Amino acid sequence: MSAVGVRRLVGSLVVAAALLGCGGDSGDPNAAVTPDGTQFEVAIGDDFQIVLEATPASDERWILSEEPPSDVVEFVGETLQAADPDLVDAPSRQIITFRGVGAGSAMIRLWAVGASGIPVEPVERAEFAVTVGSG
Repeated sequence: MSAVGVRRLVGSLVVAAALLGCGGDSGDPNAAVTPDGTQFEVAIGDDFQIVLEATPASDERWILSEEPPSDVVEFVGETLQAADPDLVDAPSRQIITFRGVGAGSAMIRLWAVGASGIPVEPVERAEFAVTVGSG
C-alpha cells in the first residue's frame, strides 16, 4: 500500500473512531487481548473482534498496515475502553470489529502507531488470519 493509501486508511480509522465515540458502551475493558497469530473462522455476515492493548492518553493505538481484501472482510468500527479511567496513562483495550462479507481467506495486519499515525520504532506488529465460510 502506498503512503497515500496508508494516510487515507489512518484518516478513515480516525473518522470511524470519532463516529463511534471512542470509549462508548460496547466492548469489555477487561477483555483478554487477542494473541498475535490468532486464526478466526466466521460465517458470512458475522462480526468478529480483535482486542489489543492501547494507551490513548499518549495517542498509542493500532491501525491497519494494509487493507484486507474487501470482498472477504470489512472494517466495521473500533472502540477504546479504559481499563481504569482514574489513571491518566493506564493501558486500555482497543476493540476493532470486522465483518465477514464473502467466502475466502484474508490476513489482517496491524501495527502500533503514535500520535503522528506513523509506526514508532521498534515497530510493533500483529497479524490475524481469517477464514470466512458460507455458514
